[in-house]
Amino acid sequence: IYDLKKAIELDTTNASYFHQLSDAYMDNLQSKEALMIMEGTVVRFPDRIPSMLKLSETQLILKQYESSMLNATKVLSLNPQEPEGYFMMGMNFRSTGDTVKAINSFQTAIELNPELIDAWLIIANLYEAQKNPLAKDYYEGAVMADANNISALHSKAYYLQNHNAIDEALAIYDEIIVKDKFYPDAYLNSGVLYLEQDSISKAHEKFYLMTKIAPQNYRAHFYLGMANELMGNFDEARENFRSAKNLNSDDK
Repeated sequence: IYDLKKAIELDTTNASYFHQLSDAYMDNLQSKEALMIMEGTVVRFPDRIPSMLKLSETQLILKQYESSMLNATKVLSLNPQEPEGYFMMGMNFRSTGDTVKAINSFQTAIELNPELIDAWLIIANLYEAQKNPLAKDYYEGAVMADANNISALHSKAYYLQNHNAIDEALAIYDEIIVKDKFYPDAYLNSGVLYLEQDSISKAHEKFYLMTKIAPQNYRAHFYLGMANELMGNFDEARENFRSAKNLNSDDK
């Protein structure tokens, strides 16, 4: 915060310094100061769309939905083709429970910028909550928009595993591990699926690898213990459970 204030003192024309200062205040649990910074930034740079979007986002975080929506509307009045403006409208509609308008806003954002992965995934989540099979299309759309996006791949795999497409889900988790070997949830979810299929040795391999890439993750040790117990490796299982307990003694 001190450094960013000094940077602004030296150069008041760089709007990104104000954005970063607002983020720093928010990270330091000083939300009032974060909001005041962005309000002042929009006054200083009245027609700067990224600053108006940042103010709208800050207001959304603070549940000031009416103000957030008003600023998103101002963005769209300046540029009716601004996808982030529609995205922010969608975020506010979702937060206030208007799912239909939220989906419409996110769809418009995607039409203007198909690479808005978050919009694809949010629509998919909303449809999944409604048990609408269109959810799968939007998870697939997110992956098609960016085949290397780990969040998109994970979301699709998780949807598939929850709809009994186990082999497809496992294939995607393996793909994630190839793309990012330090992504723990791919090991965890695939290991759990192997446990459910009674493929204990494969589950053991996934959980063992997870303890290596995420040694502080207590779930890795816990599930490795489950696999060892099922394999009859009781001494190893005890050690795994002790490790899990030491890492998180609050998990009953």
